[in-house]
Amino acid sequence: MKSRLILPFFIICLSALVAVAQNTRAGDSESGSGSFVARIPGPRLFDMAAPFDDRKPAPTVPAATAQENKDLPCDQPARLFSPGDYTGPFNRFAAIFARRSEMSTVPTHRKNGEKICGLNAGQKFTLFVTTTASPVTFVSAGAGAGISQWRNDDPQWGQGAEGYGRRYAAAFADSATHNFFGKFFYPTIFRQDPRYYRLGQGGGGERLGHAVAHTFVSRGNSGGKELNFSLWAATVSTVAVENLYHPGRDRGFGPAARRSGISFGESMGIDVLKEFWPEIVRKLNLPFHERAVVPAAVAPAPQN
Repeated sequence: MKSRLILPFFIICLSALVAVAQNTRAGDSESGSGSFVARIPGPRLFDMAAPFDDRKPAPTVPAATAQENKDLPCDQPARLFSPGDYTGPFNRFAAIFARRSEMSTVPTHRKNGEKICGLNAGQKFTLFVTTTASPVTFVSAGAGAGISQWRNDDPQWGQGAEGYGRRYAAAFADSATHNFFGKFFYPTIFRQDPRYYRLGQGGGGERLGHAVAHTFVSRGNSGGKELNFSLWAATVSTVAVENLYHPGRDRGFGPAARRSGISFGESMGIDVLKEFWPEIVRKLNLPFHERAVVPAAVAPAPQN
């Protein structure tokens, strides 16, 4: 089991280095700067996770202009809320659960009409890390492992605690692999925004169609709509990598296409959940703040 997991982990690490290096060279040729870290606007690594502070609300993130559009103004989403913003029962657990979908969601409509700032490679990698390291990911892996144990998927791993442990590790690796390809690697390669843009207004049918369409249409770093190459490539790559450490899975085009179709359906369901998340959390009395934006008007002038 360990040897099977080492190879996909090595592939992920190597791919991350290649993508970051490619983006660094591209940025150097455009700006003449030799420091990759110095060019990352906004929060540094793990800042997006907004460390919990029960004493005060999380501060907002200073606005920054998009890497690919330094001459155009843009808005930056505000920082995620913290447990200190919610005084209900189980505030820490509720805040962790409620803000999970907000990590990769931004508003489509804004009062000033400006677009949301795009993400550079460093910020996309941060998004991958924060979503993968979220407690919800670990809980979901545990639930998925339990279902796999009940169905006796990958029967070579057996039952009992050892079998469950192997299935748990595989379920977490599945999630981490999909997050890596879908939130960092391919969005960096194709220069696309991996976040979901919530419509947040209009009729239910219009908003449902908007959520489903995200599986096929994404946004580029410049803000324009593009075919969602990142999601499709990430789904196919994830299915291929999973075959490396799931000994009980059928190989071949047919089984891979079936698993890819299931993954696309899950992505649609998650986007629908993100679209109607404000209504859901209010109905359940969970903590939620509309993620206002830091207007471009207060953003510092782009560096020449």
